[in-house]
Amino acid sequence: MITTLRESIKRDIERLVESEVQHVRERFEETHQTIELTDELFLEDFIHSLPTSTGVYLVSLDLTSYARTVAPAPWINELLFDWNQTPGRVPKLSQRVLREEYGPLHETELANMPFYLGKVRNREIAPKNDGIQGRIREHLIRPKNTNTYSMRLSDQPTRLKLSTRVHIKYCELEGYGTDDLYFLVEKMEQELRNEKAYIIGG
Repeated sequence: MITTLRESIKRDIERLVESEVQHVRERFEETHQTIELTDELFLEDFIHSLPTSTGVYLVSLDLTSYARTVAPAPWINELLFDWNQTPGRVPKLSQRVLREEYGPLHETELANMPFYLGKVRNREIAPKNDGIQGRIREHLIRPKNTNTYSMRLSDQPTRLKLSTRVHIKYCELEGYGTDDLYFLVEKMEQELRNEKAYIIGG
């Protein structure tokens, strides 16, 4: 009986995660916004408009400036080298994903690269995060001297030859920030990773 109950709970969890992942996909399309890192006023307004809730988010970048050659290896090697020179604590790029998934892509396909998929808890649970808003802020304009792992994208474009154009998508997952339910957010994130390879964390 215990085994049957365990299997039933597992199936219920899988169905719930599947349903919520579909909700995330739909919400990603609804919240998709393209921002310019050089537009400081708009950038600050955009960040303040983001929810402070638990959720998942996706940051995509324009890498066309690295696709100047026909062969994939040179631009990948160049991007990896440049990224690894970033001062402070930044997440590492996945060489496997870059070479296996994105190496053969044409320049036009590099304009909206799924770079970083992340999850975060809301500020009631993790006061230092401020949920989705706080984490995206860290990735976009976090100061260089912070100890938090973040991409610091506002510091990157000139040094990395990246476009200043960044694509942001997010989905609030209210009610999942508690200790007993946050594992479901982790499962949702993993399901999304199973569908697509991300350059960071892939």
